[in-house]
Amino acid sequence: QHITQRSPKYKRLVSMGSKLKDALDNYNPEVTRGQFKNVKITARGISGVDGIKATMPESIINDTEVKSFLDAMSAEPDSHKHFVQVMDYLIDLAKYDESMKAGKSFHTSINSIEVDGISNGLASMFAALGMESKLYRVGVKRAAGQEKILGSFKDIPNRDAYEGDIRDTLQQNLEEFLEGDVGSGVLFDKAWMRKYGYGEDQVEMLRDIIRTASSNKSDFRKMPLMTFSYGQELSNLIGSVYDTILADADLKSTIESDFPGGIPKAAEFLNDFRNLAIELTLGTEITEFSSSLKRFVEVSSLYNRPVVLDSASGGKVSFGGFITKDDPTKKQYATRPAPPIDKGGRQISRKKLEAQIKKAKTPKQKEALQRQLDRLPAETKAVIKPKISTFSPHAEKQGMIGARARGSILIAFGQGFDGATMLNVFAGKNWNNITKQNGGRTPFILPIYDAIVTDLGSMQASRQAINNSWVDLT
Repeated sequence: QHITQRSPKYKRLVSMGSKLKDALDNYNPEVTRGQFKNVKITARGISGVDGIKATMPESIINDTEVKSFLDAMSAEPDSHKHFVQVMDYLIDLAKYDESMKAGKSFHTSINSIEVDGISNGLASMFAALGMESKLYRVGVKRAAGQEKILGSFKDIPNRDAYEGDIRDTLQQNLEEFLEGDVGSGVLFDKAWMRKYGYGEDQVEMLRDIIRTASSNKSDFRKMPLMTFSYGQELSNLIGSVYDTILADADLKSTIESDFPGGIPKAAEFLNDFRNLAIELTLGTEITEFSSSLKRFVEVSSLYNRPVVLDSASGGKVSFGGFITKDDPTKKQYATRPAPPIDKGGRQISRKKLEAQIKKAKTPKQKEALQRQLDRLPAETKAVIKPKISTFSPHAEKQGMIGARARGSILIAFGQGFDGATMLNVFAGKNWNNITKQNGGRTPFILPIYDAIVTDLGSMQASRQAINNSWVDLT
């Protein structure tokens, strides 16, 4: 509506984009490049950084509107993630306005859609186990007609609607766990107290530490959920806890002064407590499913039988088994053909010559062919290695066994679902619907492994196609 009505807001944004475009078009990058040439890595560290001076085009410095906008953007939380993107959109909007006035076509792209939502593999497990309601929580399935609110969940107290971010589910579960009887039971458990060296009078301090840590979405809540579906063991995720502590000066100071054993013991405590909430968030079906797949690979080595999975995107993936050294009793043999003997370098086989001798019409022709046959070397037996079970999606090279196979089986499983979803977006009724909603014009959609970038007219239909694919897979 802003665009079609050419509202004051639209005109301001176009004006801003035009000024940014002009400034960047006239910007000379050679000065900055020259400064970076003096940066060197030495045994004592990096030198030359002081010589890099931040430069801003004069036209921007002298424009109070643009300058104040850039300053406000810089002050926003996470501006480093969105700053360039917002500038890019403003410039694109200015280009669009120019194109529209000139009656020319215009193309742009907007935010990408990840085919597995924000789950990095968890969606694959939810789909495989038929847990459709969980797909709302990783953002690959949306409630009808909804853009942001994805579904309602009665199992989260005091929450009418939920926005489809499983990392927020983890925080809510941590809070509920912390205040509920079970969490309190854990904190007051004598074995936990002995293990981490705290007393009952310190429990409230521990609650505050847990609350502060759980507010960290990028390290404390994101990393365990993101890496779990790639085979990471929950007990090995303590690194993200250290990152959480070191990223918050107040949390670090509290732990150093009040927690028995300091940062190492606090990290161990937070990791173990978080694991309880992670298992609650994912559900026992998921944690047991993950464990079972890994154990299948271990058992397969004992029985020399690979685990073979049907990939959701087609074909099979094999893991496990055991590769033995050459076994003389299992060698296969084949006849090695005679080497080429004619002037053209072509091979002449013994069987072919014998057949020609039988068909020879004159004694002279027969003798000539017989001499060729006599000159052939004796046939030898060549050892041909038997085909063996291999354990990668390519299934031709040396296989994966042991720890590598155990750690890779979940990844291959998830990639099959991502691949199937990507294929479904570009096929059949989904593609026809995307084209239809794009006004009959051929859509522009760029696939990027497990994500797509669409043109403006195709985004909603593409997201719908992704949602439909996950429902079908489930």
